[in-house]
Amino acid sequence: MPTTIQRQVLVRLQSHLKHIKRYPIDLEVLITVSSIHPWLITTMANPTQYFNNVELDEIEKHKGNIMSGCKVKFVFDLVQKSVIKGEKVLVFSHNIPPINLLVNSFENLLGWHKGDEVLVLQGDQELSLREKIMEKFNKDVENKCKLLIASTSACAEGISLTAASRVILIDSEWNHSKTRQAIARAFRPGQERPVFVYKLLASGTWEEAKYRSNEWKAWLSKMISAGRISFET
Repeated sequence: MPTTIQRQVLVRLQSHLKHIKRYPIDLEVLITVSSIHPWLITTMANPTQYFNNVELDEIEKHKGNIMSGCKVKFVFDLVQKSVIKGEKVLVFSHNIPPINLLVNSFENLLGWHKGDEVLVLQGDQELSLREKIMEKFNKDVENKCKLLIASTSACAEGISLTAASRVILIDSEWNHSKTRQAIARAFRPGQERPVFVYKLLASGTWEEAKYRSNEWKAWLSKMISAGRISFET
């Protein structure tokens, strides 16, 4: 459930959808990141289009407070419970600021270090570096690596992260195939070890619409592949 400050931010952003006719990509991004943590809107372009300086100053006060963002809090809770069980967690985000926020939070609150307990995969990294990070995560026999946070765009076909037994999709995507590909990074056909997937979305926001659209597209694709639906011309 969104926190009080998070709910206030999301309600304000959602209210603007009623007055916009064009596809508001900037507004969609703000809704997406604020559903993770309200402070993240200050890292994006043009938050002043929707909030005044006094409101942004109030939002800035929540920087570093994981309790202000329900998704960040969920990630922390699940990761700590998974560590106790000796399991690794894989977190996917479509945007870079949430990745940086999570890394900084684990470093500051748990004393973990990027490159050791926390690994990061991003699209701007050299391919050789990404391969080293994946190998370190998958072949960590001492179980030192607890968490890998990845940009969804950096994890295309061919990437394997099967050391993870928990996968968190921290934001939503219109393209259902990207969601499916992200899950496939941790679970391969024929694999016996279960992988638990958590799709996080903010109820009552645009994220719900994206989730429903994804589910419908996935169902339609499955029906077409199974030959249960056909199109005649």
